[in-house]
Amino acid sequence: MESNTDIIEVIDKYSTILTSQDNFGLHITKRGWKKQFANGVYHKIAFNNFTITHCQINEIFLDEFFFTLKSHHKNIVFNIDSAYSLKIKNLSSEVSLKPQDGTLFPTLNHQFITQKNTKCNFLIIEFEDSYFSQGIFHPSLLEVVTSLFQAIPSPIFKTKGNTIHLLQEMLSSTKRGVCQLMYLNGKIFEVLSEVVDQVLHQTNNNNNQYEEQVLKVKEIIDRDLHIQYSIPDLAKSVGINTSYLKKYFKETFDETIFEYATKKRISFAKNLLTTTDCTVSCVAEKVGYQHAAHFSYAFKKNTGLTPNQYRTQQK
Repeated sequence: MESNTDIIEVIDKYSTILTSQDNFGLHITKRGWKKQFANGVYHKIAFNNFTITHCQINEIFLDEFFFTLKSHHKNIVFNIDSAYSLKIKNLSSEVSLKPQDGTLFPTLNHQFITQKNTKCNFLIIEFEDSYFSQGIFHPSLLEVVTSLFQAIPSPIFKTKGNTIHLLQEMLSSTKRGVCQLMYLNGKIFEVLSEVVDQVLHQTNNNNNQYEEQVLKVKEIIDRDLHIQYSIPDLAKSVGINTSYLKKYFKETFDETIFEYATKKRISFAKNLLTTTDCTVSCVAEKVGYQHAAHFSYAFKKNTGLTPNQYRTQQK
């Protein structure tokens, strides 16, 4: 199969129309894959502000099957197969969705790939921007949803049984006309609610996963103010990736490691300057600065005063 094949070309070339209907702005098409190509169905439900695309291949007779999906709108991709992963890639990244995993994309220009002797069963909900302009979206809810679509990397979530059931209900509805439109809108909103809940739940779990390491780093900084550890050294000491350490430290304490360590050093330095007769050089050494000039610069930047000015002011 030739590369960079747009899905419309693939559908036209390798499938035939089974049913097609238009009702109240809903365009619904069901197609079957040609027998020499694959065994399965392709189902598309399109409205002016959302599109539901379902692709199921039970058996493929080519060595490799892939097509390109392009969209300038927000998309949720569900791998609803219970056994096979779904490979999705573009020029810069590749995602392998495990069975019954899902992910979100702010836009799509990706190849969907499956191999011979495997199956695929995935569903995509595409949202036009106007979908989120409906009155059902409270501004705070819209902000949360938008942030999830824009997250880098795209979040991957486990599709729970209830979500799978909702997706199946959308595809198998026997309602017609305006009742079907109302029904689909309700189900899509339910699905979106389930996805947001699942992504946020997993994010919180991930944060908690590194809570012990983050607290240990804070403890090391508090204990060893006389040592300026590098972030790689701190990460290595607690067994965590440097990127994760920086991310989750900032999320936990609302400041970077550098900001936290500097704040603690300056606070300790203030105490030494007012309760001891230590020279500025001695104080600098006790709070992790090898050079008094560097300490004085940092102290003035954070307090507006030089160490000597601060000591004099506190007398």
